[in-house]
Amino acid sequence: MRSPSESASPFALSDDPPAAPEWLVGLWCRESIRFPNGSKDDTTRVYWGQTRRLYVDLRIPQDRPATEGRQSFDDFSLIELQQLAEQKGFAGHIEMADGLCSWVRYIDYRPDTGRSDAGRLRIDGDTLYEEGDPTSILASAYQEIYHRERHATRLCIALRLVEHQPSASAGSDATGAVLIMIDDRFLFARPRSRPLPPAQTLRELVEAAGDDRRLIHAYLDCEISLGGLAGSYRPWTISRSTLPFKEGTRLWGQGSARLSDDGHRVIQENEGGRFEWRLIESTLPGQDLVRLINE
Repeated sequence: MRSPSESASPFALSDDPPAAPEWLVGLWCRESIRFPNGSKDDTTRVYWGQTRRLYVDLRIPQDRPATEGRQSFDDFSLIELQQLAEQKGFAGHIEMADGLCSWVRYIDYRPDTGRSDAGRLRIDGDTLYEEGDPTSILASAYQEIYHRERHATRLCIALRLVEHQPSASAGSDATGAVLIMIDDRFLFARPRSRPLPPAQTLRELVEAAGDDRRLIHAYLDCEISLGGLAGSYRPWTISRSTLPFKEGTRLWGQGSARLSDDGHRVIQENEGGRFEWRLIESTLPGQDLVRLINE
């Protein structure tokens, strides 16, 4: 589970987030979540990418509407849009204190409930156990089991978008986005253009919007995506996303990227406009990272 809402970053973009423990770094996939009443969920696809400084988490329910042939939110019925609101995703950094892990969110697909996201972690090899109590964001005790699929031994990179000058066709400003790379995978999180009002669930907001598609689309327009950098995937191709119509497409179009003069930022230009990424951490030399982004 993982709140400050996306409307306010918990630290200035010029600051460094705290470091996560080394044993937590990698790409984790959830096996299941269990609750005290005996119920469990072992079908939702959950991916948690954790670098030493930032994380991105994506959760796609098994019964999400079919995505084939969809090009935009316009291709979904109102009922299907309500179903999309059951997805989850968030990004930010973690803080560890006295064995308790707190997930600080810069971006959240769902509204801020006012409850903190914290749990106790226990690791056994490449299996991770997370336990929360009724004061947690779920308002219930729970146990999650994760398995590590990538160890971040080849790549461990985190960037934060500090400035975006969108092109005319790009849509909204993506400033504040988070991009992490772990071995041959990437996870990307982009905030929506307008903060969500307080609510217990996103579905509650979508249903209350009735048939106001413009408002519903704005509520749902928060992208959390997973994709591949190499191997069986085409570079930068999205395989899972809270925006289903982006699956199978590239995260960004062909363009060019370069390092800033001080080497601390990556300046990228493509069909989406001009992007200035702050380099939070990287196991690659700067020019190698630029080449990777330009693939």
